[in-house]
Amino acid sequence: MSKIHSFLAEHPRYPLSTQYAPVGGGMNCVVGFFNYFDQIFRGSNTAATLHLIFLDKDGTPTAERVLRVPANVALQFDARREGIACDGMVAVAAVPEGDIDTINAGRVQVKPRVNTGFYVKWENAGGGRDLMHEWTSVQAAPLRKATHHVGYIRAQCEIEHGLVLMNPVAAEGATSVPSLVLRESGRSAALAKAMLDPIPSMGTRVVRLSSVFPDFATRLASGRPLVVDVVAENLSAPLTAEWHGQGDFHFHHI
Repeated sequence: MSKIHSFLAEHPRYPLSTQYAPVGGGMNCVVGFFNYFDQIFRGSNTAATLHLIFLDKDGTPTAERVLRVPANVALQFDARREGIACDGMVAVAAVPEGDIDTINAGRVQVKPRVNTGFYVKWENAGGGRDLMHEWTSVQAAPLRKATHHVGYIRAQCEIEHGLVLMNPVAAEGATSVPSLVLRESGRSAALAKAMLDPIPSMGTRVVRLSSVFPDFATRLASGRPLVVDVVAENLSAPLTAEWHGQGDFHFHHI
């Protein structure tokens, strides 16, 4: 049984939330978490155990850390400084010490599944930084096929565009096989199509659009907005990726 499955079996009420977590190759990520349980359950002084599972691009766990966080305390986990190697995602969950319904004591309505909120700060060797909150929770069952529409407009500076694609499904054999369709905004006719390599369960792929559609930059520079339709099963909503000519970068949700 994998680390992911072991955690979900032991803590069925606390889903693991995921986020892109590159560590190495000039990149680093810092996971930021604030133990907010005492802010919800006032006066409870509830400590929490923070679980972090790092996975490579093929969904294989590369490291796991379990950290105790006292009530109302914030931490920043610097993956590179802690010796983590990762080219995929991180799965994170905070589990309060004690039974959450007993801690709650009727204060608020607590959902059957309690997700974890956190932030990831990405850094590159050139000093670029970006920040985003948690993304999709780990899924026990396969996700049906869905289409995500990602729009692009011409910029005033040099930008290479891409996508971060993550398969959040922990079920064995739940592969994602994304297809990309390039078209002009407001038009349904495809300019080009591409099928990507399969993404294994809990795997991650970073796609530079110029490697899939060689004329992407030329078409975008012509001035008409473009759309890339991402069609796949077992896939979180994609993150957009931008690499700027000045060395900066940007990852964000659509």
